[in-house]
Amino acid sequence: TGTSFYVKSGTQGHNVEVIVEIGNVKLTDINNPLSQITLSAGENAVYQTENKIFDKVNKDVNSLFWKTKTLVFTKMPLKEVVEIINQCYDVNIVLSNKNLGNCKLTATFKDQGIKDIVEVIKATFDLNVKEDDTQIKFYGEACESI
Repeated sequence: TGTSFYVKSGTQGHNVEVIVEIGNVKLTDINNPLSQITLSAGENAVYQTENKIFDKVNKDVNSLFWKTKTLVFTKMPLKEVVEIINQCYDVNIVLSNKNLGNCKLTATFKDQGIKDIVEVIKATFDLNVKEDDTQIKFYGEACESI
């Protein structure tokens, strides 16, 4: 087999993210060889260029969305779901009140457009949606915090 990984540079090069799909990758700061981290398949890390440190990020199945076109949520609070969808689809979904963020979503979206995803969330939590040129806003009753 081999190794497959992706490197994503942050805004103005402030952070660099490495996502490992297959195999292992060892990251080393060229100016400080003692500063290093090894990542395995499914793991990712961010190198903070200002602080010169590596931060290992929890395994996140959604980090390869740009390649797999799949999002997986397992009992994830809606506030986190919205953040991920906003980033992946470059949209601006907002919740009418912060208590909606307590709703827990379990769903998998594969090759689905934003309109389909919005409809699933709307139906799952019996929400209303208002959409305009700048945002998609969910309205409804808050879910109980579990």
